[in-house]
Amino acid sequence: MRCDMAEQIKYLKGEYPRLPATIVHQKLLENGTAKRGEVSLSTVTRYINQLKLDTLQGAYAPQA
Repeated sequence: MRCDMAEQIKYLKGEYPRLPATIVHQKLLENGTAKRGEVSLSTVTRYINQLKLDTLQGAYAPQA
């Protein structure tokens, strides 16, 4: 996944946390960030799930 796609997904999920992956994928296609066939819905879903995991792990990381 290209950096600009990842940044767009982070932005959309930051502004609209309840936005489903299907709509995020659709927005990437509509605004020209991705072309049809360039990124799949499953890739977007996996990336969003990884963002959630990273956020949770950061929230529970021990403070030094």
